[in-house]
Amino acid sequence: MTLINTGGTTLSGATTSITSIPGTYKYLYGVIVNWLPATDNVHLRWRFNGDSTANRYKYDSGLLNFANEPFGDTGLYLGQQSDNGTSQSISVFYVYDYANTTTWKMAIGYTAVNNPTNTSNINFMATVGLYNQTGAITEINLFPVSGNFTSGTVYLYGVK
Repeated sequence: MTLINTGGTTLSGATTSITSIPGTYKYLYGVIVNWLPATDNVHLRWRFNGDSTANRYKYDSGLLNFANEPFGDTGLYLGQQSDNGTSQSISVFYVYDYANTTTWKMAIGYTAVNNPTNTSNINFMATVGLYNQTGAITEINLFPVSGNFTSGTVYLYGVK
């Protein structure tokens, strides 16, 4: 594994982007630590290459068993609702074969955050997502469902 964004990237504002991702690895592995939304009870989301076009993403965090489902979103969910004042959060994600230019992209993510109502409890979310574009992923965008980030750091690794 090679750290692509040396020192990590601080989460701030409405969207944080990691750009200029080289296409020299087999897959991407990311770790997000202590992310905090400015607004309480907000999910963490992500998308690729700045693409917020409708009907390009499909995700599921339930039984992960769906068939004949349409692509119906502008991004993927990565994390459960978080408390905006306490953060023991950690998220990990994988994007397989991200540099391939002939197939859709699959992503998997796991997140644990402080529950916004009882901060000594945990919210956990596991998701699988698909992006129905074939271009290589050269940028990852992270954003809260609403509002801004107030803290957090993302580390992106390339894996050979």
